[in-house]
Amino acid sequence: MAGVIPSPLLRVRLAGPNIVPQFVADRPVAREAAEALVGVFTSAAEERWPRARIEESVKSVIGDSRDHKLWKGLARVLEDRSDFVVAVDGDPVEQRLAVFRRAAVMGPVALEAGPLGRPVAADVLAAEAATRGTEATALAAALYADRPDEQEITGCDVLDADTLLARYDTALAQSVLLHATAVRVILVDPRPERLKQLFRWVKFHQLVHTAKRVGKDVVLSLDGPMSMFSQSTRYGLKLAQFLPALLLQDGAWTLEADIVWTKRALKRVLALSNEDGLVSHLPDNGAWVSKEQQGLVDRWPSLESKWVVSDRTEPLDLDGRSIVLPDLKFTHGKRTAWLEVVGYWRKDWLKNRTELLKRHGPGNLVLAVSRKLLGDDGDGDLEGFAGAIIPFKEVVPPKAVLEAIERVAR
Repeated sequence: MAGVIPSPLLRVRLAGPNIVPQFVADRPVAREAAEALVGVFTSAAEERWPRARIEESVKSVIGDSRDHKLWKGLARVLEDRSDFVVAVDGDPVEQRLAVFRRAAVMGPVALEAGPLGRPVAADVLAAEAATRGTEATALAAALYADRPDEQEITGCDVLDADTLLARYDTALAQSVLLHATAVRVILVDPRPERLKQLFRWVKFHQLVHTAKRVGKDVVLSLDGPMSMFSQSTRYGLKLAQFLPALLLQDGAWTLEADIVWTKRALKRVLALSNEDGLVSHLPDNGAWVSKEQQGLVDRWPSLESKWVVSDRTEPLDLDGRSIVLPDLKFTHGKRTAWLEVVGYWRKDWLKNRTELLKRHGPGNLVLAVSRKLLGDDGDGDLEGFAGAIIPFKEVVPPKAVLEAIERVAR
């Protein structure tokens, strides 16, 4: 994943039960490295260097007596934030295949010209280039232009040392989170709009979660990738990608993650908080909206209903055991109904969730549940739920939602 530092380059220390990332944003030696490397990538982008030349230049500025993990880690972050292109016309794969076919026809091909008059590589290239109306040197340059070390850089969005150091520290924390078995986040008296923003990112990354209120605070628990062995890599990336969303919170927060570290499976704890000064690179554009929710909102006016739909929702408490943050609120006069779209959670998570809803959920909540989750049993697991259930395949049907909110609204 872009932005994650490879394990051999991770700079962490073990302190008793804790694993502590070695953040660098306030270290002068790290600033020296960041300034030098930003200079390399800036020049490379201006002159469109191939990746191989960038790697050689990075090796040159690192030298023999540097903190190699730090320098190489910073360079990796810059590389991940850069754009590379195949800098030739045409498809290198197609051109390679054409040259190999021509070599098979003209062959056998000799390594060098000899008394037998067998063709050499230059002859094959010249013959194929002639049929294409190009120069043999241009064709030779195009044959392997799609290899990573031949791709040319066109830009890098890290333009100064401060940005690079901030990106590096966040990437370092993300890289440790790849090894988590469980993550717990405490949001201290979060503002509703920020809480909603965070929960939308939870849904965007399809993270299995539970949440509850403790006084004015919200405690959010996330399953880690190591608790889902069959998909640990894919899920671990999603969990790491979630961290920058947490960093958008403008209030106090703490994060504690159970980590399985090294091949010896050492159990450690990663502790982070807003006081670590980590910075998100995500644009602060508010809450992400799923395509199912947006599709329902877009189709709602066609019903010409008196029910008004809004995304200005608030947490619904489940007797202190959990909370639900609905996607949409429907109002008609003094009557209110809520809707939550449940599209991709694990079946065991849905079962636990619905048990809570059956016992403690509000009667005016509508669940739009993916048929993939309901399976052959339909909504059997939801029997006894006081609200309404709407199965959907890809699109949440507006008419079914209207009928449901008319039935359950308070």
